Amino acid sequence: VAVVGLNGMGKTTLLRLIAGKLQPKAGRCLPGHGVEIGYQSQDFADTMDPLQTAFDTVRKTAVNCSDADVRSLLGGFGFPGETIEKQVSVLSGGEKVRVGLARLLMRPVNFLILDEPTTHLDIHAREALEEALVDYPGTICLVSHDVDFVKHVATTILAVGPDGVRKYYGDYDYYCQKMAQEERGGSPVAWEDDETLLAADVQVDRKARKREEARLRQDFARKRRPLETRISALEGEISQLEEEQSEIVERLQQPDQATDFQAANTRLA
Repeated sequence: VAVVGLNGMGKTTLLRLIAGKLQPKAGRCLPGHGVEIGYQSQDFADTMDPLQTAFDTVRKTAVNCSDADVRSLLGGFGFPGETIEKQVSVLSGGEKVRVGLARLLMRPVNFLILDEPTTHLDIHAREALEEALVDYPGTICLVSHDVDFVKHVATTILAVGPDGVRKYYGDYDYYCQKMAQEERGGSPVAWEDDETLLAADVQVDRKARKREEARLRQDFARKRRPLETRISALEGEISQLEEEQSEIVERLQQPDQATDFQAANTRLA
């Protein structure tokens, strides 16, 4: 289930209520029988020991998993070979996100709650996360502004707006179709069950829907191209900075008499 909506509508608050991190001022929030929740907030990095390695951080949460399983998962999240021995304190923002997600997926939970899980992730890490979540046998509830990610992962949409929360029994494309229908003046649909939705779909003008879908695809492609160019440039910059970061860490670990520790630490920070 993907929770979508404009900023300030309460998406993160909703996740925190479901995860039991906030208590509702009215009503109740009760997990189902046997539900074990794994929650990753946007500030999850504060819960990791900066002196531990990436491997140790994930390993201590893994139950009934071998070291090889942990190494394999970390490898899929962009930590090949000896890079799993890097301390959390020297990891970049994207690396910390990847370690946090690997740690979460190693826990014996059956309900994942993820708040903006793709933040700081490069394309390869995001694809690895998509594959892991698609294969995940439990339930997932997530908030994300990454449309492609939501399209690949979500099978149900919760739209949070000024009038409350609406459930759409379909993927993101289905949600867009229903929104387009309403914007064209279609009558509001009762979202309580699948039969209502199927009956409503029959009444939609298929030609008009196809025209609207084509328009939305063209508009999305037009907006996407410059963003992809910017992402590519930023990922190149991230790669250069991570390489420099590794060089500084190595220099600090094996210093010589000419090492300027103050300047190196300042640059590393």
